[in-house]
Amino acid sequence: MLVPEERPGEGLLVIGAGWGRTGTDSLRQALNMLGFGPTMHMYEIMQAHPFALIWQWLKIGAARSPERRVKLLREALRGYRSAIDGPSFVYYKELMEMFPEAKVVLTVRSSAREWYDSAVETIFLHTTGAWTELSLHSIGLYLYQRLHPIGWLFQQMLVATMADITPLPQNRTDTEHRYDAWIQRVRSEVPAGKLLILNPSDGWDPLCRFLNASVPSEPYPRQNSKAQFQNVLNHESRVGWVTLVVYLIMVWWIVRLHRTVFRES
Repeated sequence: MLVPEERPGEGLLVIGAGWGRTGTDSLRQALNMLGFGPTMHMYEIMQAHPFALIWQWLKIGAARSPERRVKLLREALRGYRSAIDGPSFVYYKELMEMFPEAKVVLTVRSSAREWYDSAVETIFLHTTGAWTELSLHSIGLYLYQRLHPIGWLFQQMLVATMADITPLPQNRTDTEHRYDAWIQRVRSEVPAGKLLILNPSDGWDPLCRFLNASVPSEPYPRQNSKAQFQNVLNHESRVGWVTLVVYLIMVWWIVRLHRTVFRES
C-alpha cells in the first residue's frame, strides 16, 4: 500500500478513469466550476506548457519501477485537485492508492459504437498511421507527428503511457471490445461507493450528488465537440506542412553553404 505524502488540503479529490471522447473535457470544465480544480487533462498538457508536461508524462510512462512512477506522478500532479482523461486515467489504480480519499469518475458513452464513431474522427487521428484515407490533411498530420518537435514528443508520450491499452482503430470490433472491457475492469476494481459512472448527457445532478456539491445555475458544460477537435487537427496538419517547408529550406541553405565553402577552398 502506498502511503499518502500530501499535506491536508493538497492532493487529488477526483480521479478520472474514462477514455478520451467520453465527455472528459466537459467534466474538466464542470470540476473546475464546482471548485475541484485545477484539473489535469490532455487539454492542459497540450495548451499550458506542452514541452514540460509532455516530457513529464513521457518519463512516467517510461518509469521502470512502481516507486519511480509514483514519485513522478506526485511531481506531475502537484497543485492539481483532479486528474482525468489521458494519460492520467491509465494510472487510476496507482492514484487511488496515492490519494485514498479521492473519488473516481468513469465517463462513458451510451454505447461502444457511439464512442467509436466519435473517436475515429478525432483522437485516433492523433495516433500515427491511424488514418482511413490518404489526403493532404492526413499527410500534414503525419508530418506534424514525425517532424514537429512537439508532435513527435507527443507521439512518444502516447506510446510510453498508453501502448498497452491503445485501441486498434482499423479494427472496429476489437476496439469496441477493448472499450467495453475497460469499463468492466474499472467497475470491478473500484469500490462501488467511490465510483460514479457518468454519461455526459446525465448533466449536473449525479456528479453534484457524488461530490456533495451544489448544482450550479449554469448548464452542464459541453466542451470539445467533434468540430472543435477537428479544428485542432486542421491546425496541426497545416503546421506539419510548414515544418516540412522549413526543413527543406534549411537543407537547401546548408547544401548551398557547403558548396560555397567548397568552391572558396
